[in-house]
Amino acid sequence: MHGLGVGGMPGGMGGGFGGGGMNYGSVDPNRRVEHPGDACATEDPELKPLISEMQINVRHGFVRKVFGIIAVQLAVTAMIAAPFLIYQDQMRMKIAEFGPLFVMISLMPVLLMCWSFCDPSVTREYPKNYIFLSVFTACFGVMVGVACSQFRSASVLMVAALTGAVVFSLMLFALQTRYDFTGMGPYLFCGVMCMCFTGFILSFMPASRMVEVVYAGLGALMFSVYIVYDTQMIVGGKHYKCQFCMDDYCFAALTLYLDIVQLFLHLLRIFGDRQ
Repeated sequence: MHGLGVGGMPGGMGGGFGGGGMNYGSVDPNRRVEHPGDACATEDPELKPLISEMQINVRHGFVRKVFGIIAVQLAVTAMIAAPFLIYQDQMRMKIAEFGPLFVMISLMPVLLMCWSFCDPSVTREYPKNYIFLSVFTACFGVMVGVACSQFRSASVLMVAALTGAVVFSLMLFALQTRYDFTGMGPYLFCGVMCMCFTGFILSFMPASRMVEVVYAGLGALMFSVYIVYDTQMIVGGKHYKCQFCMDDYCFAALTLYLDIVQLFLHLLRIFGDRQ
């Protein structure tokens, strides 16, 4: 549909995860917390350097774990989407033949997202969190494959390379800039909701290439900011207002994964060469 994401998903799905305001907390150096790696305070001057170093090491382990999960998710997504890109004619026939099945698959991430909001433990407790991520990633991989089947292979690969370069640059910016994006969550969430409603309205209007490019451009810009926002949330530190807790490694990986995939889908709508 015209107003929805390329693969049939609402364009604000990634932002809905990252900007919903759940599963992270503000860093307050004057309070004690139970999560390892979060900010804590001590009156013993000899222990302060040790505690600070321990917090840094724990946080670094958390960051490595999150980005490792994201790498696996992106690899699985690419492997699932590859047949849709290689055998485009055959896969388009299958999509037309089993349309209801692909609709159900596209709805699964939405249902899983609602489940995670109702029961946050599904993204925090092992092994439920890994099962949740596996199902979510598999369904999203199919959706990305369906989207890619609408475009010529060369343009899809070009957009994938462009997305990788943009994501790498945005992450470097997130780590180097002194500006704290973690306080922008509510504003970003409102922006994504506006885009969702706009996309819903556009889906009932006649297709216009100019409108599609403008909408996709705004979506790409929105999720670019979300990548910076979620990267700073994952890295954490006392100079950021908010950060993910140690137990939220799967949730953190999921938010950044969705940001990256949504950026790819929006860039595909702008630069992709349709069949």
